[in-house]
Amino acid sequence: MNFWKFDLHKRSNSSIVGVIDDDACLLKTLLPRDILNPQGKIIVRAMKGADQWHQVNYKVGLGYVGNFMTDFPVFWWSEMMNDMESWAEEKFPFLKERAKANGHNIMWNFIKHLYTLGVPSKFNVIFNWAYDSPKWHDKYEWRISPDNFTMPGSAAVPYFW
Repeated sequence: MNFWKFDLHKRSNSSIVGVIDDDACLLKTLLPRDILNPQGKIIVRAMKGADQWHQVNYKVGLGYVGNFMTDFPVFWWSEMMNDMESWAEEKFPFLKERAKANGHNIMWNFIKHLYTLGVPSKFNVIFNWAYDSPKWHDKYEWRISPDNFTMPGSAAVPYFW
């Protein structure tokens, strides 16, 4: 499984990590204004409404503000992943034992665990967690479209840009 992208915060000195989904492609050149707003917050885009992934969020005790599988690449604060990993370890104590047994970190084992709960969107779990986080919520600019499309992952709407 290609969970390497959820370990990048430990392999880079960058304060921001950007990830593109394995089956996505870039349609334009990214500029700094596409990533950060003038206040230095990372811009995150989503569509409101339930989709096939929201049930996994509920099963791990998270809310669901929207579908973040809409616009790639996605960016997050590197340090945030350490906090999310600590949350996952506290919420699912068995992850620590799995990590010892298989040699992968807690986050890798958490993402793998999501697959036992249904078909997850790893990015939805990450950003819905950040949205609910008192520490991380205000470090992002949440651009959440007021409506959903019939197909998750449809083309980005002008509202996003």
